[in-house]
Amino acid sequence: EALHGSGGFALVGRLLKLDGGKRLSPSLLPCVENLVKSVGRYAWYGPGNDPEQAAVRLLLDLKLWNGPFVPPDAAAAHSSFLKRLAKRDPQALRALVPPPALMDAVCDSLAFQKDDKTSVLSAVELRQRRKALLEVCGLLLVGAVPALFRETAAAAANALEDAFSDFADPTHGGPIAVDVLDALVEMLQPEHNASRQILSAIASECGGPAMVLAPMAKPHAETR
Repeated sequence: EALHGSGGFALVGRLLKLDGGKRLSPSLLPCVENLVKSVGRYAWYGPGNDPEQAAVRLLLDLKLWNGPFVPPDAAAAHSSFLKRLAKRDPQALRALVPPPALMDAVCDSLAFQKDDKTSVLSAVELRQRRKALLEVCGLLLVGAVPALFRETAAAAANALEDAFSDFADPTHGGPIAVDVLDALVEMLQPEHNASRQILSAIASECGGPAMVLAPMAKPHAETR
C-alpha cells in the first residue's frame, strides 16, 4: 500500500529502464504480477487515479520491456505474457496498451541498430518479438471502437514508412516492413474477427491500394 500510495511503482519502472532493461528476467514477471495483484483494484490506477503510475505499468511498459539490453529469455517471457493477457482480458489490456502503441513498439528495433544502442537480441529474436507484438495488436482490435482501427491503420502506415526512411540503405528496414505487412495480411483474412473493420480503416486512412503499391517499389525483395 505504501508503494502504491507514494507512486513507487513508477519509480521502480524508471530505475529498471536506466540500464536498458538489463536486469529484467523471466522470473521477474511472476514476481511483479503478484506484486501488482497485491494492490487489488488499484493495480490499474496510481495515486490520484493516474494510470501512468499504475502498478500494472511494470508489466505493460513497452519501452521498458523493449529496452536495448533486455535479455532474450526475458523478452520471450514478456511476449508470452502479453499474448496470454490479450486473450484473457483484452479490454483491460487495450485500455493501457492500445493497438497503435503496439505498432509503434514494433519499430523500436530500428533504434537498436543506430548509434551505440545495439540490441542483445539476435535478428531472429528481434523478429520473434515483433511478431508477438503484432499478434497481440490483432487480438486487441477485436471488439475495438472504429476510431482505434483508423489509428492502428495510420500507425501501420507510419511503421512502414519509418522502416524505409530511417536508414541511408533502405534494405535495413526490410524485415520490419515484412513483419508489419504479414500482420496486416493476417488481419485481413476473412476468418479474422476484425477483418472488415481493418480493411475499411486502411481504405479510409491509408489510401487502400496505395499502402500495397508503395512497398512494391522498395528494393527489399522479401517486402515486394
